[in-house]
Amino acid sequence: GATLTKDRHGNSDRAYAFDGVDAYMEAPNHPSLQLTQFTVSVWMHPISARQSPILLKDTHHSLENYGLWFGVADITGQYPPADRQRVGIFFKGSGQWDLPSKSHVVLASYIMATMTAVKIEENNKTRMKLFIDGKLDNEREVNDVPGIDQLPLYLGYDGGYPGGGGYAKFHGTLDDIRIYNRALSEAEVKALYEFEKVK
Repeated sequence: GATLTKDRHGNSDRAYAFDGVDAYMEAPNHPSLQLTQFTVSVWMHPISARQSPILLKDTHHSLENYGLWFGVADITGQYPPADRQRVGIFFKGSGQWDLPSKSHVVLASYIMATMTAVKIEENNKTRMKLFIDGKLDNEREVNDVPGIDQLPLYLGYDGGYPGGGGYAKFHGTLDDIRIYNRALSEAEVKALYEFEKVK
């Protein structure tokens, strides 16, 4: 599994390292994790340039309730070179919806990636937002709401596919993972980054 390591502040045993081979973490399903409006925030330090899950609820095979990914394609479906990776968010509803970051992520450096989803009551749509280091990076409004399932929450793993296979596991370090049952405002995301960043 994942192993304890130094966090971004240099404190021992305060973050988790994922080797990209067989390390991942799993939390059992719980109603508190079955969310249609949410914020997921994580400090990540990726090492390998490949598409891999950071955090997802349910499994990618079943189409996740919500997921945060590394190494995703841009809006045209093109994958970036190794030194210009992107973060992306996904959720399932009647279809699967995604939102890639506009900015790029530098390997072997820490960033705070934050995704939010909020239901727009008047039209039953969902507004997805993606923040990098406390700043709004991309957003999208979709004609759907996140669906929920009974499967676990995973860190660094897509939950697997029937018969084996699936995406590569995350290779890097994850630190200060937060899940909220509401969408934080842009001001709150910025304040969280300012509070948690390396001083």
